[in-house]
Amino acid sequence: MAVDNLTTGEGGLVADVYGEHTISGHLIYNALGTMATVLGEGVWDSVVKIWYRGGELTSDQYHFHPGTISNGTTDPVQGVDSWLPGGGTYSRTCYLVARPTTEPDLDPSQLIGRYRGRLVPDFDATGNQTGSDYSANPARVLIGLLIIGAKLPSERIDWQSWYNWKIYCDTPIEWNDGKSVRQIKRFEAHQAFTGPTSPVDVLNQLTDMSATLWQDDGELIRFFPVESRSSVTTIDRSKILRGTFSHAPLDIREQPTRCVIGFRDLDSEFLAPASWTQKDEPGIDERGVIDVGTFSFGAMHYSQAQRLAKYWLARAQSTERFTVTVTGSELAILPGDLVTLDFPPALSEPVLCHVQATEDVPEGADNRVLYLAPWTAKYSDQDHEAIPAKIATETTSTLIVPTVEMPIAA
Repeated sequence: MAVDNLTTGEGGLVADVYGEHTISGHLIYNALGTMATVLGEGVWDSVVKIWYRGGELTSDQYHFHPGTISNGTTDPVQGVDSWLPGGGTYSRTCYLVARPTTEPDLDPSQLIGRYRGRLVPDFDATGNQTGSDYSANPARVLIGLLIIGAKLPSERIDWQSWYNWKIYCDTPIEWNDGKSVRQIKRFEAHQAFTGPTSPVDVLNQLTDMSATLWQDDGELIRFFPVESRSSVTTIDRSKILRGTFSHAPLDIREQPTRCVIGFRDLDSEFLAPASWTQKDEPGIDERGVIDVGTFSFGAMHYSQAQRLAKYWLARAQSTERFTVTVTGSELAILPGDLVTLDFPPALSEPVLCHVQATEDVPEGADNRVLYLAPWTAKYSDQDHEAIPAKIATETTSTLIVPTVEMPIAA
């Protein structure tokens, strides 16, 4: 059983956990056959399963406190636990108290749980909060981190585009996992955060795992699933300042030929570590293995990892870059947009490009420099296959507790 270490050490921050995770928590009490571990910031949803030395505990062998606001020592949910006389209420902090055996000496490293983490708010397309419950939807996890966690004003969110992204992630798709054909949600985000980082990193992480682009114009943050993305404008000679077009081919010897997605198998009882590799076989034959980069996501189905690996490899296989300066009529173009570049005879045909960055010309000139890359990314709900036969038949009875790196967020 692989276990995530979600604590930052003595006196450190407790984890901010979304979705499902198999974790041990931070030990706060171990005496006379009773153990207590802090799990993370509340409010969490529930226990899926608890094990001690690989054996599953029954509900009368543990007390789960979800991390609600405590009303005092006698609070029936978040009061002082009956097995910890003289203990605290741990208001707003999720924790577990367990009596796994009748033995007085316990090994805290062997108390492992699979949990469903924090409740997250939900909103409609106009930004009105409609509830709060458990969800691993990337859009809802993000909004919980930004609005509730980082206190970002709700006026900064383009709620219609966020709502469209939320529905896009939750939409069921069909997957033949090798044993049966079933419906799964298109994208999920089972993420745990153990320290502070910037909202930009959070935005990148949650959109990266859902094949979505985000864009901030300084007033509103918008979200665009790539499957529905199209060119916002055509940039031709009439819009390009004379002498500003440049074309820089990239060294094909550096073009990636492999993408590896690291994740936890959501279909494994213990969320076993897994990976999926997408290869460009002809490219590997020509120039060897060149990885896109490191992708380490939380729990997901093999289907999601397979679809993301193919998407990210295709996205990385652009072999050229363009730079142009456009006139004021195109100042609305922002990083994240797709544009069509039509500039004969330098280009034999129009090229769909991703705006990687923009730069306003100084000294008040009504012009903008665009840095463009051909848009090679292709996402499809059908880019998945069955779980590898070897993985599908492996047993999960062996207890393994390695050190696991976890991402950090706001």
